[in-house]
Amino acid sequence: MNLKRTQTILEAQDGAAKISSMAWSPNNMKLAVATADRAILLFDEAGVRRDKFSTKPADAKYGKKSYQVKAIAFSPDSTKLAIGQTDNIIYVYKIGEGWGEKKVICHKYTQSSQVTCLIWPLDGPIVYGLLEGKVRASNTRTGKSQTLYQTDSYVVSLVSNLRGTGFLAGHADGAVVRFYVADDPGAAQQGKVINHPVPPYAMAWTNSHILIAGCDKRVAVYNRNGKLMQTFDHSKDLTERELTTMVCSPSGQTVIVGSYDRLRVYEYSNSRDVWEEKGTKQFKNLYSVTALAWKRDGSRLVCGTLCGAVELFDSVLKRSVFKNKWEMVYTGPSQVLIKPLEGTGPNGAQGIIVRSQYGFEIHDVRIMGQDRYLVAQTPETLLLADLHKNLLSEVQWMNPGDEKFYFDNENVCLIFKGGELSLVEYGNNSILESVRTEFLNPHLISVRINERPRRGDPDNKKMAYLLDLKTIHIIDLVYESSLGQVAHDSRVDWLELNENSRKLLFRDKRLRLTLVDVASRVKTTILSYATFVQWVPGSDVVVAQSREQLCVWYNIDVPDRITTTHVKGEVTDVERSDGKTEVVVVDGHQELSYPLDEGLIEFGTALDDEDYVRAMKYLETLPQTAEAEAMWRTLARLTLEARQLYIAERCYAALGDIARVSYLAEINAIRDKVQETRGEDGLEEYEVQARLAALEQQFKTAETAYLANNDLDAAMDMYQTMHKWDDAVELATLKGYGDLEQLRLAHNKWLLETHQEERAAQLKEREGEYEAAVTLYLKAARPAKAAKCVRHFNLHIVQVIEDDVNLQSQLQKLGDHYALTGELKLAEKFYVQGKLYNEAIHMYNQAGEWEKAHRIASAHLSGAEVTTMYVAQAEQLEDAGKLKEAEKLYVSVGEPDLAITMYKKHRNYDQMLRLVKQYHPDLVQSTHLHLAGELQQEGNYRDAEKHYVAADDWKAAVNMYRTLDMWEEAYRMCIRDRTTPARTCRSVVEHAACIDYACENMQVSGGTCGLHRLRLREHAGQWVEHAACIDYACENMQFDFAFDLAKIAMKKKLPDIHYKYAMALEDDGKYADAEKEFIEAGKPKEAVLMSVGQCYLKITPSVATDVQDVEDAWVAASEVAAKRLGPDRAREIAADLGPQLVSLQRPRGAEKVFLAGQMVKEAIDALIMAKDFTKAQRVATELDPRLEEYVDTAYKEHLKNEGEAEVLAGVDILAALDMYLSKGQVTRALDTAAQQGPQLLHKYLARHVADLIKDGKAAEALPLYKKYGAPAYQQNYNLYQHLARSVLSEGGLSATTPYETWANLRDVLLMVVNNVRAQDGGQGVLDVFEELLLIAHYFAARCAYSKTQDIAELATLVAVALLRHTDVLPADKAFYEAGMACKESGWNNMAFVFLNRFLDLCEAIEEGSLDSLDHADFLDTDVPYEIPLPDHVSVPEQLKEDAKEWVLAVSMDQSVEQVLPQDERGCYAASLIDGEGQRSPPCVVTGYPAVKPYLLLKFGQVAIKEYLNKLIMSVKRSGAPESQDVLRFIATWGGGLPNIGYNF
Repeated sequence: MNLKRTQTILEAQDGAAKISSMAWSPNNMKLAVATADRAILLFDEAGVRRDKFSTKPADAKYGKKSYQVKAIAFSPDSTKLAIGQTDNIIYVYKIGEGWGEKKVICHKYTQSSQVTCLIWPLDGPIVYGLLEGKVRASNTRTGKSQTLYQTDSYVVSLVSNLRGTGFLAGHADGAVVRFYVADDPGAAQQGKVINHPVPPYAMAWTNSHILIAGCDKRVAVYNRNGKLMQTFDHSKDLTERELTTMVCSPSGQTVIVGSYDRLRVYEYSNSRDVWEEKGTKQFKNLYSVTALAWKRDGSRLVCGTLCGAVELFDSVLKRSVFKNKWEMVYTGPSQVLIKPLEGTGPNGAQGIIVRSQYGFEIHDVRIMGQDRYLVAQTPETLLLADLHKNLLSEVQWMNPGDEKFYFDNENVCLIFKGGELSLVEYGNNSILESVRTEFLNPHLISVRINERPRRGDPDNKKMAYLLDLKTIHIIDLVYESSLGQVAHDSRVDWLELNENSRKLLFRDKRLRLTLVDVASRVKTTILSYATFVQWVPGSDVVVAQSREQLCVWYNIDVPDRITTTHVKGEVTDVERSDGKTEVVVVDGHQELSYPLDEGLIEFGTALDDEDYVRAMKYLETLPQTAEAEAMWRTLARLTLEARQLYIAERCYAALGDIARVSYLAEINAIRDKVQETRGEDGLEEYEVQARLAALEQQFKTAETAYLANNDLDAAMDMYQTMHKWDDAVELATLKGYGDLEQLRLAHNKWLLETHQEERAAQLKEREGEYEAAVTLYLKAARPAKAAKCVRHFNLHIVQVIEDDVNLQSQLQKLGDHYALTGELKLAEKFYVQGKLYNEAIHMYNQAGEWEKAHRIASAHLSGAEVTTMYVAQAEQLEDAGKLKEAEKLYVSVGEPDLAITMYKKHRNYDQMLRLVKQYHPDLVQSTHLHLAGELQQEGNYRDAEKHYVAADDWKAAVNMYRTLDMWEEAYRMCIRDRTTPARTCRSVVEHAACIDYACENMQVSGGTCGLHRLRLREHAGQWVEHAACIDYACENMQFDFAFDLAKIAMKKKLPDIHYKYAMALEDDGKYADAEKEFIEAGKPKEAVLMSVGQCYLKITPSVATDVQDVEDAWVAASEVAAKRLGPDRAREIAADLGPQLVSLQRPRGAEKVFLAGQMVKEAIDALIMAKDFTKAQRVATELDPRLEEYVDTAYKEHLKNEGEAEVLAGVDILAALDMYLSKGQVTRALDTAAQQGPQLLHKYLARHVADLIKDGKAAEALPLYKKYGAPAYQQNYNLYQHLARSVLSEGGLSATTPYETWANLRDVLLMVVNNVRAQDGGQGVLDVFEELLLIAHYFAARCAYSKTQDIAELATLVAVALLRHTDVLPADKAFYEAGMACKESGWNNMAFVFLNRFLDLCEAIEEGSLDSLDHADFLDTDVPYEIPLPDHVSVPEQLKEDAKEWVLAVSMDQSVEQVLPQDERGCYAASLIDGEGQRSPPCVVTGYPAVKPYLLLKFGQVAIKEYLNKLIMSVKRSGAPESQDVLRFIATWGGGLPNIGYNF
């Protein structure tokens, strides 16, 4: 660091004129100096004074000299200045960005004491310290102040960290407190971090250290945790005086300390990780340095003195010039100020500060990308900056040197190195994404970073790039996830996402342009030839050129809708500026511009982005045309749906819709009122929601909103305002509205005034005022409705008649009237009401409504009466020739037989048979035969034949003709209607049999018989299709006839006939003849099979006395079939015989049969059934290895079912262990698992323990862990914690739990702690288990102490100490047990406090919230406030009531105070933390803080001597085994008890 004094910007005074504070603005443009005369001087960066203003007192009556300015600080935007004064006030002045602007006080914050110091962090509120020890913060956005923390020690200094997210506060007692006012990813623990020996007046917070100096002439260096690392001692320098102030460089690597006539420089060495003193700058007559301020860019330092001088120093390491355009000022090893030379830079003269946040030395600084982007390197990082936007990034980067940088994208830098593409977003200090790709062309990579953020998606970062020549990969950079891949059939040569990353355009080598929807990955080819394509900036409009056509897609969601324009030349660019969008076309040396429709672009894009303000502002620039009106209407609809009500109001105003404007203005007024009064968004106010629902015609929704808030009047007003009187009346009736009658009158009046007489008449009719209704209907020209109303009026009259006789006569008249007018249903109503059933039935019969008449008769008359009535009427209709009507009546009374008889009587046989089929389907055939017989007797042979055929008895027709010697008719019967092959064949065959019978049994000449046979055989082939007749002849054993037919008509059927004949002979037992026929049929194998069946298959269980004989025969049959009949037939036989053998419980034979038929799976199943798993495994291995696993699984299942766990263990150890556990043999399972190794053992032990915890038996798991150990397996950590917490929280009081349980839990947790510590499982995990171990030990100790009277007091102390662990234990039970222990020990004050807390906790548990809990009794103790609320009270109700009664009784005792005892530290006696925040270790005997004399055990535990001696003496006297065990555990845990004089 070269510290060079350049000028004195403010001369020293003759006497004391202290410069109390100085501050540089964050934008490096201004320097503010607070002088002794309470004035603020403003200088520019060159040290020229440009402005001055005076401060003012808090109260003018005390005079202008009644205060001093203690501190000043600029706001982060450099436009405000905060000034802290000793008259208990802070003023915030608005000074503006330029010079000479009027200084206005915009905020003031009155305090309770003097302001001693003040800072304004870059990312937080104003922070200041007060004389009374408070540190407070004031937010200029809200105007509110708050106390961050409070002490009793004067605040002497405040300093911010380099990021501006937190601060350090130094107090006069030497305490240094760290506090954060904004989110900081590297934040350390808040609170007191350092206790410095002298007041820390000079302090600095660097990247990793805290430096403090003061009146002891020493500079101390602390690490971030408050540990002293270095000390620079200048107390031996007799010329040195008090070190008064300190400042840190913006890079955090240099600190300057001011004292008398000198400045000391300290620099941090990265390589050595230490601070080094780099020399002292001595200035004669400088006097004491009272203020230091370092310019944010690191290039200037100012020094203020006691005599009022202000000195300006240049703090630069070196300077250089880059390309004659940029000046590079190295203000430190890790910080460079880049400033453009006059008139050459994009950012004026301000430049940019390049700083390594890790403190690495910066080298190789380059400016690239058209002088806009900066690249710099450090040994381990890469720095990138956008000089236009003043954005800087620093990312981890190893081995820099061969990278390629691309700056085509304004938001990210693309870095290629070694086939890997890395993206760095400017302003972000981490690599956004790294991917592997070989395609370095920026046109093949598209990155979009929040270019047009959409509502609800503020962080939208996507990238598309090529995986290979034909595959595009799209990724989400925010979630680091793939959005999919797009495969194409040709090489891609250009691609680009739109600005909101919803669409992707790419072009292939064939110049085809394709659109991809990113969400659905649907591809659409939108242009077959494109030489130019580009998204219009700031929109989703696409412009492309296809030869001489300019193609524009204003709505890319509808790619078929293209706007085309003829152009000459080549499109080179799309420019959008000043409200215009133009396509630039170059034709030779001429450049032309083609304008696009800016309205479609701007408005459509704004709506797509849901940027309604932008859409509204655009519409306000348009004239009022039809197109503009349509746009206003669209925007109004969308903003109303999106609840952007202010914009919607503006839209309807533009449309001239005064009613909606007025209505929305009222809604917005309600919103504003809610915002002002309650500070909430009024959109959720019920009245706003109701009014919006009414605006959208959702009146029921609006009504619900009003009624939910008990605003019935508003709901009624809404309905009346909207003239929805019916809904208003309905709501009023439902809710018992008081003015219901007045509401109805108002409704009727409104209807008449609006000439709605018909509607008024309907209301009157509904209310029963028929006369008024008739009048109104007639006035409305509705005579029909008036007449109907008259009828209702008559009906009403009928309803009020009480005399039954008169009522019946009136009802008959009404019924007759409606019957005459054709209103039969209404007539029926009155007839039935008057019990005039016959009249109703007669009416329906007259109208032909037989079913309705029958319904009434059935309902109101007896069955006999109904039948008699209808039968008589049906007979009358029959006599009149109305057979159909008569049928309906017969059927309606359930007499279809009478209808059948009627049709037979009238010889209407078709209708007769129709009814028979419908009601007696089983008699249809007999009816046909009966009719045929009668017709035959009558000589009507043709009709008789028809019925014989319908009855499917053609032989009867043949016999009829044969008996009449009508042979031609009989012959005709044989050949008629031969359409169905099966029936035709049957007829032919049976007729052949008939001819044969006639020839043999009747006197018919042989020539006639031969003639008939010949005719029959000659025509058979014509009568029969597809040889069906031959098949039927074979089925009916007419083989000779079949042979004759085949020889005449179908010789190819002869083998088939021989085969069927052979089968028939085999069935008859004629095996020799059958064998010949098989040979004739060409079926020698069937002959063999017949032999097999003859020899073996005939042996069945039904004929054999021994099942073994059946098995042997069937096995032999299967073997013969396998050898002689081929695999298919053998498989058929095996499939037939094998399952039968299985059913006969002969699996061995079945296995052989299945194997003969090559049915391996079935053979294995048979072996498994026989439990021959060895052979089954061998068969599977030799014949089908795929079944080996199947056999293995079956074997395991067999062992499981048989309970052979020992054997199963040799096959499947996991299944065997599961079997042991399922049988409850836990010890056997775990012993077996232990033989396999610790991993398997503890896997199954953990499973069993988890089940025990789930079943509420956690204590049963402890002996298991004591036996098998508790290793430090990371996957078991949660289980160990769950087990411990379950045991500690199990139901019932701790006194009811046996000592053995607590001792087991303690011992198991000690094993866990030792194992975790041995394997270095992590300090966080170890802390958790050590706390649980300590709690378990205290529970065991308390249980042991309570069993011995002379150390019962120790049990009480332990119960009290356990209260600091109520964030782990059930709080209500802990406080109850502590309170009762204190009560039994006579410590009534503590008992009262603890039991009172217990009762408060019970109420909180019942309410389900800790909000009402008062923590006043436990302030400044280590008893936690934030505790988990138990689901239910852990203490029985009776004990709770007893405690409540005792607390009430003691509360009246004046001698009992609600206070906790204090010890010599002046704090709660059981608290480990004292009033100064110092922590004492807990005693292993009682849990109390080790304040009294104590022993330090070997492993770090401590034991208070007094309590340890009590325990040892008690063990000596009583020999209690529990106390002995506690003492033994303490010795084991602590590494031994020194000099206790007692041996275990």
